[in-house]
Amino acid sequence: MKIMKTLALLVCMLTIASVAFAEEGEIQLDRNTMTGVTEVSLTVDNSADSFIVVIPSKVTIDPKTQYGYGDIVLKSGWELVSVNGLKVRLSAAANGIGTGESSGGSITGEVYQNFTLKSAEGNTATYAIKSSKHQYPFTAGTKTVYGAKYKTADLISVVKGDDNQKDNACKLTFYVNKMPDAGVYTDTLTFSIITE
Repeated sequence: MKIMKTLALLVCMLTIASVAFAEEGEIQLDRNTMTGVTEVSLTVDNSADSFIVVIPSKVTIDPKTQYGYGDIVLKSGWELVSVNGLKVRLSAAANGIGTGESSGGSITGEVYQNFTLKSAEGNTATYAIKSSKHQYPFTAGTKTVYGAKYKTADLISVVKGDDNQKDNACKLTFYVNKMPDAGVYTDTLTFSIITE
């Protein structure tokens, strides 16, 4: 009798299981099984993201014209999977970034000479940087209208789903307002990729 009850219970359980789990990965609801649960999952793997950003390894300012140029480029074919957007920003300068900004003007204005070149002898020369994506040169200032705040000024900005068929480029212009004494002057800029 005990064996019969066990067999009957086993047959009943198998019948319920076959109704509830008709196919692997599915739950079938019917008059005997009125509720069911679904697990929702998302796997975020940033190894699926693909992008190449090119920055210049060196920019030389021509002493005749007092200008120098460099391009920041997000190469075509980039793909964002695990993030919603990508930005490239100037994040630091080895010799510091000044706060000078005016109510207008161009890169040649003395007020925008916010970056510093230094020589091995300790001499300095100031210079300005302007991006083709911004109306005014970079500053570390706090005003809200004039000067591109380098920490928040996007040189490149794309979001998931944007057209990725062409390179996305930003031209940087460098300008020295006043020529310093003879010597070799350098500064080191840091550019960062920010994903969000």
